[in-house]
Amino acid sequence: MRPYFSIIIPLYNKELYIKNTLNSVLNQTFQDFEIIVINDGSTDNSLEIAQKTLSNFNNATFINQKNKGLSIARNKGIANSKGLIIALLDADDIWNQKYLETIYQLAKNHPEAALFGTDFLEFYSPQNIVLSPKKIASNLKNKLFIIDSFFITSTGKNIIAPSSFCFRKKITSSILFDGSITYGEDIDFYIKANLKHTFAYAYNPLVTILCDVPNQMTKIGLSGKNLPDLDFYELRNSENLSLIKYLDFIRYTYANQYRESKNKLKTNELISKINFKNLTFQQKILLKSPYWIFILIKKIKKILFNNKLNITSY
Repeated sequence: MRPYFSIIIPLYNKELYIKNTLNSVLNQTFQDFEIIVINDGSTDNSLEIAQKTLSNFNNATFINQKNKGLSIARNKGIANSKGLIIALLDADDIWNQKYLETIYQLAKNHPEAALFGTDFLEFYSPQNIVLSPKKIASNLKNKLFIIDSFFITSTGKNIIAPSSFCFRKKITSSILFDGSITYGEDIDFYIKANLKHTFAYAYNPLVTILCDVPNQMTKIGLSGKNLPDLDFYELRNSENLSLIKYLDFIRYTYANQYRESKNKLKTNELISKINFKNLTFQQKILLKSPYWIFILIKKIKKILFNNKLNITSY
């Protein structure tokens, strides 16, 4: 019988985390799912721990491949999936036990939607678990609804993380992850998917994202990485002003990362493509400030964050 969900979990050297991740799946209140673990060339005990954790679960598939990266691993899992809805899960994140039940309810309430997501928590330490404010009306908290414009809502703190994002499998006949992208593959997928499909959202943090974990792309940085081709989407959707604003926001975030690593060429290249009318006053100041002020602001922000004061230019 076809499962409702196919849970796709790429696995690369996460032996300290994968057991808790898988247990958060096994403890779901909604149990109609298969689990597909793509072992992406792990060199530690990740695979063995995953196999042991799922030894009593009858609908688990393990796929082994050489290290090819997140996008290719996800696509491999999708290609081998049988479910109606694909649920992405990174091997170091945790689902609330009602996560799949909530996504099921979203899909049932909104058959017109093909994309689904929930809010999420960012875990830095037991003393520092962050729930960032979103560009969504506060009276919608704990409710299920259609997002009118994913691009406008996402020009700030992300409303979803990869592990809080699902989609109907049928869309993968025309949309998959781009294997040539080695940083920001999720951004690329969000753009492609939201240009074509309706997004339903649960404004409730039902996923915990572990931050500052070894081997995370956000920790490694942009050096030597292939980013999404934002110009491609802008040229082909020049009249979509909400998308254009979103693309400039993404350019802004990438420019900051390049600037922090002292890559002037890439920083200036991105800044030259930004329409500054699409940035906030704080964002303009940060991009135009001298490097030493930029770094000072970053250091102050980090100190404040460690003291539970989350100051952002978003």
